[in-house]
This record gives sequence, C-alpha cells and structure tokens, in this order.
Amino acid sequence: MNTYIARRASNIGPYNAPDISFILPPLQPSSPPPNYAKNGLIGMSISGAGPAFAAVFTNPFDVAKVRMQLQGELGAKVKVFNNSFDCVLKIFRNEGVAGIQKGLVASMLREGSKNFFRIGLFHPLLEVLHPDHHAKIPIWKRLIAGSVSGAVGAIICNPIEIVKTRVQASSLHHKAVGYQGYRYNGLVDAFRVISRQEGVRSLWVGTGVSTIRSILSTSVNMTVHSALKEEVLEGSLRWTNLGNGFATDAVCSMFSGILAVAANNPADVVRTRLYNQPFDTVTLPSGTTKRVGKWYAGAIDCAGKILTQEGPLAFMKGYMGHFFRTGPHYIIAFMAMGWMQRMVTGYRQGQMDTEWSARMADFHGRVAAAGGKEGKDGAAPRRALEESVWVA
Repeated sequence: MNTYIARRASNIGPYNAPDISFILPPLQPSSPPPNYAKNGLIGMSISGAGPAFAAVFTNPFDVAKVRMQLQGELGAKVKVFNNSFDCVLKIFRNEGVAGIQKGLVASMLREGSKNFFRIGLFHPLLEVLHPDHHAKIPIWKRLIAGSVSGAVGAIICNPIEIVKTRVQASSLHHKAVGYQGYRYNGLVDAFRVISRQEGVRSLWVGTGVSTIRSILSTSVNMTVHSALKEEVLEGSLRWTNLGNGFATDAVCSMFSGILAVAANNPADVVRTRLYNQPFDTVTLPSGTTKRVGKWYAGAIDCAGKILTQEGPLAFMKGYMGHFFRTGPHYIIAFMAMGWMQRMVTGYRQGQMDTEWSARMADFHGRVAAAGGKEGKDGAAPRRALEESVWVA
C-alpha cells in the first residue's frame, strides 16, 4: 500500500511562506534484510538445491562410507577394503561408474528433501530464538536451532535414508560386504517393495538413531558455519579479508564439516548397520505380527555388539570416507547456496531500486504538473493537498 505525506510549511527554505505546503520525494530504499535469502520458502528451497547439486560430485565417497561401515560386521574376518580410497577404487574396478554412483538419484532426493528442512529451518528458528539482529547470537541458541531443524529433517526423510543405504550397500561381487539380500530396480521400485513386503512402518526403522545423528550433525555443522562466517565478515576474523564470497563459504564449511563428522560418525555406523540388517516377521501372542531385526534388536543392542565384538574404534569406521564425502559435500553445497543467496538478494535489491526510480519519476512528474520547483532540500512547493506523492 502506498504511503502519502503532505506537510504544511512555515518559514522553510527560500520560500518563507507559512501557507505553502511541500511534499517529500520518495526515500531511497535500503538493502534487503540480511537474512532475506535464508528465510521462508526462498531460503528453504536454496537449502535443498545446494546439497542436491553437491551429491552428484560426492556420492562415490558416500557409497564407500556405507561399504566401509558394513565391513567386519558381527565380527566377520574378511577384509576387502583397506581404506576409503581403496574402497572407491575397487568398487570402480569391479562395478564400474554405475557402482561408485549407486543410489545417486536417492542421494540427490535425500539431500534435497532433508536439507530443505535441516538447513532451511535453521535461520527461521534462529530468528524466533534471537529476534534482535544487533546483538550477538549465543552459541546455545544456534545449537538449539540446529538440533530442532536436524530432528525435523531426519524424521520426515527417514524412508529415503533407508532406500539410499540399501541401494548403496548392494553389490553382485563375490567379496561384497554386509548383508546382500536387498535388490531393487530403482528408487520407485525400492519404495514399492519395502512397503509391500515389510510394511509402510518399516520405512521409519532406525528413525531414533537417525534423528540423534542428524541432531549431532546439524547442531555442530550449522553452529560452527554460521558463527565462523559472522566472525569472518563482521567480527574478529575480518583481518582475513575473505569477503562475502566463495572463499568464505568454502573455509567455513570445511571447518564445520570436520567437527560435524567427528560428532555424528558413531551414530552413523549404528544407523548403517540397522538399515541394512535382515528382518524376520514374528507372530505375537495377540495374533499380530511384528518385524524383528535378525542381527540387532535396536540401536542400543547394535551399539553394544559393535563395542564388544569390534572395539570402540569401530564407531569411527568409515570416518575418512564419511569426511571425504561430507567435507567436499559441505564445501560445494554451501558455495552453491551462498551463490544462490547472493543472486537472489541482488535481484531483490535491483527490484527495490527499480521501484524507487519509478517513484522518483512519478514524483518529478507531479511536481512539474503542479508548477513547482524543487528546493535545495529536495522539497517542492505547491498548494495544500490532503494526499500527494508517495514516499517509501
């Protein structure tokens, strides 16, 4: 809605006429709000698009991470892969490009949908927790916002996580690691088969551990990334002169990735084992049936067996594959997101400037039509009007 201003003048400017009114020209608009491209549907869409794009480049290490985490399951002595790079190389030799890019569609869908909530809700929640833009945001508020957004993303997108893990774990090679009883002809077929054979509720198996993992990952990732970026742009690290561009996005995301992977890798190992284990259907005394894992009764049982049969270091299995997938993934994703945020903000700034230019042209036209001349202060004398030219 346009705002109109008309004022009575008294001893103003060179006119010195108490009965002459003047009107103010439209004010030049300021920049869009700092979080314009991070909040709302625009921010959530950008948060999903960046990680989905990054998945194309980092999916091979995601496949390696899953295979490494399944190696040695339940005390199996066969060691197929020496490290994550060896894993990627052997998968490529034995299964080709299709092998190292297994589950790519599921991975892109997972990244796009999960981060739509996981990253997309972080800044809106932070706005609620800390509406004062002039005061520094405490770390604990960032951790809470990251924990809540991470939990929401994990709960909603658990079905895609299950499908992605099973597709990436499957292999026809005779030295395949982990349970190899799942075979699907694509993403849609996986959802159809799981729903028919195991029930729709089975798509949320492992939601608890997945949620814990996402809380750990998101709270650390988003807290470190957002706080470090603010320090680089406006705080104690301004001396780096990185500016608001790709360099800052890359550095902040790399450091946040190192800490985020360390925080969630143990839960990630447990989750991978739970997702990929075989299941039995048992009949309860009441006559109803229930799906029960053959190898693990739940997250706590799984963690206990890993600890007793493989040792505490087993919780860090696949860390390098996890990091070499997550580290570059965070860098590419946040660089893509940062670029899109700057483009959207710049586009909005252009719209605001164009609107202001149109208002200024209208202002000058009205002044000319009234037969007035602008004064030194940008005001124009004319007869008293109740409503006149809009101002921003």
